[in-house]
Amino acid sequence: GGDTRCIYSYSTPFAFQVIPGASDKLIFYFQGGGACWDEVSTKLGFCSSDASPQSLVGIFDRKNEDNRFKDYTIVQVLYCSGDVFGGNVTR
Repeated sequence: GGDTRCIYSYSTPFAFQVIPGASDKLIFYFQGGGACWDEVSTKLGFCSSDASPQSLVGIFDRKNEDNRFKDYTIVQVLYCSGDVFGGNVTR
């Protein structure tokens, strides 16, 4: 919230993705995306710098009868900061 943003000021806006499902079943999913620790690792593409939702595969595939999570509400935290969800930088 607040001034939370992706790694660069020109990156896409920080976002969550909500896939509605049953109100009594919830998955809170942290999207993967690599790690960056300096300018070089960022330029080499070691981490995601833009927020982009997952493809609708795996737990996100509502049409797959074998998906035991197909009726869950999924809140996905999109990854674009390069900090492995552990950063604490104020800019």
